[in-house]
Amino acid sequence: APTAAPTAAPTVAPQATPSPATTSPPPSLPPPLSPPQSPPPASPPPPLLPSPPTPSPPPSPPPPSPPPSPPPPLSSPPPLLPPSSPPPPSPPPDEPAPKWERITCPAMSALVKNGDLVPSPAGLITKQQTFDALLRVGISEKVATETTDANFDHIDSLDLNVFRMNTVKRNGTPDPPGPSEHFRSTGIRDGRRPSSGRYNFGFEECADFDGIAGEFSSDDILNCATLVWDHESTFDSNSFPKKLPTNDVLESKRPPTCGATDSGLSGCHPDDPSLDQTPCCDSQLHGAINFMFQEFGTPTGEDAHMSTTDMKKLWLEAEYPPDFIARSPRGCVDTADPSAAGCQLCLDEVPTTGPGGLPVTATTSTEAQRYCRCLASKQLSAHELDSIPEHTSLECSKDPMVHANVTLTNRRRALSELTRPRELFDSAADGAALRNLLSSFYQSRGLAYDDVDVLITSQTPSTYSVRLATSRSDAVYLAYSIRVDLRSFAQETEAPIDIADVTVSDDLRLNGCGQFCEAQGSFLRGFVPRRPPPPSPPGPDIDPCLRPCLQGTCQQLSAFATCDQLSEVGCNCHGCCAESSSPPSPPSPPPPPPPDGPRSLSSPRLSAGSTAFAKRFLAKVT
Repeated sequence: APTAAPTAAPTVAPQATPSPATTSPPPSLPPPLSPPQSPPPASPPPPLLPSPPTPSPPPSPPPPSPPPSPPPPLSSPPPLLPPSSPPPPSPPPDEPAPKWERITCPAMSALVKNGDLVPSPAGLITKQQTFDALLRVGISEKVATETTDANFDHIDSLDLNVFRMNTVKRNGTPDPPGPSEHFRSTGIRDGRRPSSGRYNFGFEECADFDGIAGEFSSDDILNCATLVWDHESTFDSNSFPKKLPTNDVLESKRPPTCGATDSGLSGCHPDDPSLDQTPCCDSQLHGAINFMFQEFGTPTGEDAHMSTTDMKKLWLEAEYPPDFIARSPRGCVDTADPSAAGCQLCLDEVPTTGPGGLPVTATTSTEAQRYCRCLASKQLSAHELDSIPEHTSLECSKDPMVHANVTLTNRRRALSELTRPRELFDSAADGAALRNLLSSFYQSRGLAYDDVDVLITSQTPSTYSVRLATSRSDAVYLAYSIRVDLRSFAQETEAPIDIADVTVSDDLRLNGCGQFCEAQGSFLRGFVPRRPPPPSPPGPDIDPCLRPCLQGTCQQLSAFATCDQLSEVGCNCHGCCAESSSPPSPPSPPPPPPPDGPRSLSSPRLSAGSTAFAKRFLAKVT
């Protein structure tokens, strides 16, 4: 049929043109032009209609026009498109136009929006990538470690889709499994964009909890903001803080001491979660809000403050607070250089003199604090940092350090039945034996040992300086154990050396953290305040110096720490220890003016910016 139609058209057309009046249909040509006048007769002549239209417009060249005019031939597009050509590939549906507004965590949202954390095209971020980004912007190592451990360690691949973290929803389809939400949630950022209504209704008014309007304090955060949504069925908009139902509940993270009608941390034990009592609803709801405030506020730590304007912009617009930007090394750090030399640009920005001609320190200079935070982001050991003169002169944060002098006897044990004991001192062999002894000693005391934290230096053939980097929580116990137990431990073990004497410095570098205080508490539990020690039982007064503390008495440990520092390790030594640390020593005279040109690291051959330190650092992380 399709082939007969085109052949009939050309044969009928020439016969119709010479004799238009011989056929009867010509008088009926006008009716087709006016369809409403002849709808019934139009049905019989439709087969002849294709041919007459061609003669009707003789002046114009209609013969070629009829073939294109009929729609049937044009209605077959398949031959125009070759079936062999595949359709263009569609874009992957993983993350159509990912935006920072969809990230449920305000801190992660700020990192992504400001370009400090760059997800893959599929929206993925890794644990190491996130950890490095947090340090690079100036977040403390403690917070970077706890937050990345909690968010990534349960995922085999150690990565997650930062735009799909809302995995628990009461209504609608939850995001795919992988990221782990908190036990309870504010819901401020659980939608496709932050909810200013939720923030304004429940969070912002907490700035007035401590009686000071216009800014947030730790009191406002711990006793108000973290408690507003710590409820499952309670609603009370008249209380202060408000009691609002949580946006969702992740049952797998429900604390055993927290029922559906419980809230708060009143039953939590500050040191041992196994001793928690109901109600104890410790969770990341408390820890995350507290950590973010104390790390982005100024100064960092428990004394942090943040204006209501900056807090709202951080939560709803993912904008860093101005004071945080000022101290952050993100703009001057060389991320490609893992050594201290990667902070040279930050060091170049440090002024040469402070206010009134005083020495420049991290307390008086934001640029100096920025340089110190840059060094902290390089993950150098405490001994490497101590070797950088600027780290000391600018009063950067220093890890606690136990400094001991160990004197060996001239007696040596045989290493085996086939060898004879050495009779002479050998600094290489004795140093290695002392390091192995310390490793065993740490293990016997339940302490984590790392070679990079131990620096042993030979002073005389029989005397060694031993510097042990440690944490604030372990410093007092380690110093006491080294002084009291290391000598006897060496005699009881199979170590090839014997110790004649051990002295330990009282200075453990436990003074205040200054401008570098870490967020207090735990990311998983929040900040559980310590309770005051129970009153002494009635009876004769007991000498406070005889009270037990760790493995000794308050008298033995009071030489290492103040009363507050001993309280941190669970000791009530008030009445025997110093209530506060000694006042700081007067500032040293201003250093001589530096030579012209940019500042550089002093003694680069010995500093942590040298090639040797870079190689050791790379070997460590590898």
